Amino acid sequence: MTKLNKLLPTLLLTILASGSFSAEYYLRVDGNDANSGKENTKAAAWQSFQFALSRLQPGDTLTVNDGTYFSEGFYIENLHGTENSPIVIRSLNSLKSILNRTENANPDRSVVEFSQSSYIVFDGFEVTDNLSGMESGVDVRNSSHHITVKNCYIHDCACGGIVSRLSDYLIFDSNIVRDNAKRNKWNCSGLSIWHPVELDQQPGFHIEVKNNVAFENECDIAFTPLGFKNPTDGNGIIIDDFRNTQGGGQEGGYKAAVLVENNLSFNNGGRGIAVFESDNVTVKNNTTYHNLRIITKYIDYSGEISIDNSKGSVVENNIMVKNPDVRSKGLRCYDNDGLNTRVTGNFIVGATDFCGQTLTVSDNTVLDVSEQKAPGFMKPTVNVKFKTIADFRKYFGLKKGAKASGKGVMW
Repeated sequence: MTKLNKLLPTLLLTILASGSFSAEYYLRVDGNDANSGKENTKAAAWQSFQFALSRLQPGDTLTVNDGTYFSEGFYIENLHGTENSPIVIRSLNSLKSILNRTENANPDRSVVEFSQSSYIVFDGFEVTDNLSGMESGVDVRNSSHHITVKNCYIHDCACGGIVSRLSDYLIFDSNIVRDNAKRNKWNCSGLSIWHPVELDQQPGFHIEVKNNVAFENECDIAFTPLGFKNPTDGNGIIIDDFRNTQGGGQEGGYKAAVLVENNLSFNNGGRGIAVFESDNVTVKNNTTYHNLRIITKYIDYSGEISIDNSKGSVVENNIMVKNPDVRSKGLRCYDNDGLNTRVTGNFIVGATDFCGQTLTVSDNTVLDVSEQKAPGFMKPTVNVKFKTIADFRKYFGLKKGAKASGKGVMW
């Protein structure tokens, strides 16, 4: 046997392990499911999102062309990549592929749903809806894990923008969630993670919410399912009940580390960032501005960032600017673990409220609410005009030499 022949089995295994046999498929509004899907032409591309999903294997990429795709729902169920060969579902041009639902869609399901799926990257879509019901924009649920949702624009959905439940190892990165949560009695938020379940007990961050923009999400409908006579949420971002106090999540609570970093949250009806009944959450280098427009009509104790009933959490290097026209706080911490909760290096315009707790507090700048210009934003406003997420820097980036330099969103 020649030396080359001896090497062939090893080379074949190496090729298989590297995913070299993965394929790229194409979807077009003028395609046809009878096509091969292997070329980006009308004569070769597929047309149906669900048909395309049924053909994908680990390492494959589905590239979706510009246009609006209507369906009763975009359901990604029992679809699995691998750690080394994830499945990528991407828009050919960022935010030019629009996913919307037909009028006969099930109002109790979301526009895009991941269920019992793993190792998938969902990249660059616009997701919207005009139905009233339980639906959210992108929903990761039912033991899904290693799901990345990035570079998407999710807006005008009745419930949440991006939501997750009963899942683990999530990355929500560089998304815009806007104008969600207005048509649902369950009181949703822009970006919400509720009742995750640990896939394993490995160290490090299992859930990462980073580089997102959340604005104009709000609810003004009473949270009647839990007996409230008023709304309670409509937050920009919320880490919600990881302790499983409401039941149905992980027994004993979810204890893996969570990162909320480098997000911009402004002009929401609820809190800019909320950590509620959840432990081991790091809230770092975020900027929140003029939130709580709605729920302060009913309650007056929330903060731009609120850390309520949490152990082992860190609030570090954030910028918080309270709206002077609403009853709220800059930062509020309630019923937390004083030994292991750290509040350090933040720039806060508006009062802080630690509710009588003795926390580890250091190096924070706390200014009167009248000091609205103190952080040194470029041009802060709630009336932004944008085409991409980079456009928000024109408003909430910091000027050279700003007092808040080194804090808030790192653009």
